[in-house]
Amino acid sequence: MSLGYIGYCQKDGEDDQAVIYKYSGSDWNNPKNDYNADKAYDGEIFIYKSVIGQTCLEDAVESGKIVIIRPCKNATYRGSIKIDYIAYRIICNLLQHVNNNKYFPETDAFIQ
Repeated sequence: MSLGYIGYCQKDGEDDQAVIYKYSGSDWNNPKNDYNADKAYDGEIFIYKSVIGQTCLEDAVESGKIVIIRPCKNATYRGSIKIDYIAYRIICNLLQHVNNNKYFPETDAFIQ
């Protein structure tokens, strides 16, 4: 059973110190959700590569190692999480991938 969230991201830039992803997604529980914006890639996430090996996403966000440059159109906030939940899930997936494989993937997606 799905919680009703979906997200997509694609790498938009990378250098030796950081990577930028464009992202978008949906909250199917929100009646104001724009289903045409699911794959608009209208949000941006900036990630310093120094987060590799870090396990606490909240610490990375609070320290400025991960920055939501622009929330996506369908940004949603859930519980005590202080950033867009779609971005949060994407970042969790990216960090898991990076910590397991030692590189940032070109694309990623989730459905929850």
